[in-house]
Amino acid sequence: MADNTYWFRHDVDAVSDRLMQRLIRKYGMEGVGIYWSIVEVLYKENGILNLDDIEDLAFSFHVEHDLVRDIVCESDLFIIEGNEFYSERILKELAVKKEISDKAKQSIEARWNTHKKTNKTKKEATKRDSNYDRNTTVLPTNYEGNTNTIQNSTIQNNTEEEYNITPLDSKESIPPTGEKPTPKRKQFIKPTLDQVKEYCKERNNSVDPEKFIDFYDSKGWMVGKNKMVDWKGSVRTWEKGDNAQGRASPSGFKKVGKEDYPLDMSGYETI
Repeated sequence: MADNTYWFRHDVDAVSDRLMQRLIRKYGMEGVGIYWSIVEVLYKENGILNLDDIEDLAFSFHVEHDLVRDIVCESDLFIIEGNEFYSERILKELAVKKEISDKAKQSIEARWNTHKKTNKTKKEATKRDSNYDRNTTVLPTNYEGNTNTIQNSTIQNNTEEEYNITPLDSKESIPPTGEKPTPKRKQFIKPTLDQVKEYCKERNNSVDPEKFIDFYDSKGWMVGKNKMVDWKGSVRTWEKGDNAQGRASPSGFKKVGKEDYPLDMSGYETI
């Protein structure tokens, strides 16, 4: 079976080889042409031909059978084993070509397998997402009886958290009928010195973080009569009054005794 070989290497000084010179002396350039024609057929037939093929070769070359047989058997350019002949160099060239071809096929197959694996993973992820969406739309049929209980419990919990409703068995006072319960206030968390420093650095202001902390520590983190809600707002108020430098601007401050303190309104909620 032919090997789909479309080309082979031909040394530019092949005619200078000792055996080729002997071939030229005995058969002329006709012998050179017949030799390279045989080489072409060997490449096409995977490097080995049968001695019985010489008759067909002679017919295709339009030369005498004995001339082709002499070049094959007497020129020492081919190796004869049993009823077959071949060229070692041609076999080596074909082996290298096959090795390169096999590696290329393996590389292509590896890339293709990686591509298929990636697509499979994507499809599985898409399928999982699709199943998740379907499963979270409604509860399974056999749980329908519990659906109302779950929904009512969720609504009750949300309502109690949002409006801070006091349970009926609690001793705490219950708002009069018709009055909307007061929503919970967000719990204030005292900032650390590092947090104030970081925020002042972010604002690129001249507020002294340590003074800021000390000032509100002394006041129990109260703004007027109310607990501070937003310490960052207080920092911004200090920026306007330039309190970090120990100076009080006319606006934004009130006089208390001998010291000026900022009128920090950031902690008050809008009524």
